[in-house]
Amino acid sequence: MEIDVCDVVHHVPSGENWVVACVDGERLYWVGYPFGGSAALSDCQLETKASEEDRQKLLVKLSELTGFEVPILRARARLTQRAPDVAERAVTLSGLYNCEVCGFEKCRQPGICKDCLTPPTEDEVKSWGVA
Repeated sequence: MEIDVCDVVHHVPSGENWVVACVDGERLYWVGYPFGGSAALSDCQLETKASEEDRQKLLVKLSELTGFEVPILRARARLTQRAPDVAERAVTLSGLYNCEVCGFEKCRQPGICKDCLTPPTEDEVKSWGVA
């Protein structure tokens, strides 16, 4: 069974059980402190599979957080379905991937483009006419 958001896993090296924030390639990100922390997916064993209802609730909570950590960006992308999940996505005709957050065709590998991982500057935020 594939590990997904909100599932409970056992991290073998630490002996701890974690709630999954997201899985990104071969990395598993957990919910809790320190937020945005990750471990090798291969070090984790599925303990409890989450219900779809609980998974959806956690995705919404993660997407509402402020910041640019991978779990937040992945939750937003998954809820808005701007781009398919990594497992479902193929290289475009140009040889680039679509970013999971902005959807633009500019990534050299599956995932989130550098622009989306980089927090906006103060001038960029001002130019949007918010805050």
